[in-house]
Parts: sequence; structure tokens; C-alpha cells
Amino acid sequence: NNIGYVVTGINNGSTVNDFWAYDPSADKWTEKAFISNVSTDSYDDSYNIVRSNATAFVMGGKAYVATGENGSILKTVWEYSFDTDRWLKKTDWEGLERTGAVSFSVKDRGFLGTGRNSTYRFDDFREFKPADTYNAND
Repeated sequence: NNIGYVVTGINNGSTVNDFWAYDPSADKWTEKAFISNVSTDSYDDSYNIVRSNATAFVMGGKAYVATGENGSILKTVWEYSFDTDRWLKKTDWEGLERTGAVSFSVKDRGFLGTGRNSTYRFDDFREFKPADTYNAND
């Protein structure tokens, strides 16, 4: 809906937990709910979204943040609801853990690929299906 979002990353050597939306038509930034457990409410008790070098994309009316690193290289995936300003942990990325990956979506199909894990550089791209159950044999 023509709104830009900025989430995750590093500022001055520390990972950040704030989340912002930008409306270019109003030239206005709006702070969204934090991406870590900082409130006294229970909705964020399991939040472990903070990371750097993650990738993000939108499909099916939801936003996704996947992979990246925070102390170790991650394969976790989080889904964001624009309507509720809340995150839900989804099935982990079925490929190998990676950081610095790229992603995009086409017609509500999400794709994630490239990146690295330690010194290994990936050259693959795979479709991401957040509603599917993880299958180690895939």
C-alpha cells in the first residue's frame, strides 16, 4: 500500500530492535512495535527477530524476515501482519542457514537465495512456502 518499512540491522556495532514505516505521500515516519521482548505485554514474549544481514519480502499480504545472523547464522523466519502490527514465527527456512541472502516475490510466491555461511557462498534460489510444514527430506 505504498508504505516502506525498515526493520533489523546494526547501528554502531549493535543490533537494533526498532521498526519503522515510511509514508512518502505524507513524508512521515511512524514507529511500529519493537521486534524484541521489551514490553510488559505477552505478544512479544517469544520474539527473537533481531538480526543483521537478513532478507525480507512481501507476499500474500504479509511481510517476511528470514535468515541473517545474531551471534550465529540463522534460518528462522518471521511473518509480519500489517493489520495487527504483530509478528508470528513461521517454519524455518528449509535451506541451509545463511546470511546476506536476497529475496523477492512474484505473484504471491516468495523466493530466497544466494548469501553465505561462513566461507561458503551459495548460488541457489528456492521458493519459500511459509504455510508448509518443514520436511527434512525436501
